[in-house]
Amino acid sequence: MRLVCYWLPVFIWVGVVAYLSSLPHIFITEIPYLVPVLQKMVDVLIRLPYAAQVVNILLGVDLSTINLNNSETLRVANFFFRKGMHVLVYLVLGFLTIRALINTIRRAPILLTILFVTAVAAADEYHQTFNPARTARVMDVGLDVSGGIIGIGVYLVLRWFLLKLRMR
Repeated sequence: MRLVCYWLPVFIWVGVVAYLSSLPHIFITEIPYLVPVLQKMVDVLIRLPYAAQVVNILLGVDLSTINLNNSETLRVANFFFRKGMHVLVYLVLGFLTIRALINTIRRAPILLTILFVTAVAAADEYHQTFNPARTARVMDVGLDVSGGIIGIGVYLVLRWFLLKLRMR
């Protein structure tokens, strides 16, 4: 029962990854309300002290020039949205996998999680070669693995924090 409780979410999420991989590319304008929400987020970031400068330094983007009604800006926003989704989807996979490994196998959980996430990411990109509406890229495997590593970090920090709270 312990194995099922920890590993079932991992394999369900791998199924979600496979499903998402089978979908054609989704342009952000096809998601209702997303463009206005993103524009509002940009507008809020512009007003936050130092946020625009931080974005400019980290990404080289001047937030004051972003207008999501412009087709070129939408194309760039769509690129970052899709790549961000790679990181987010695999962050969840890394989180769930490290959780399962730490609570069941307990041997080299970080290494095994990275290997598992890499294998799923490579299989996912290979799967996309069979979908004419998708493209497979090695760079996407790198983004996926980066997301998995972030998920590992999130889980370990959260676990450490919760253990500290229990010790009080």
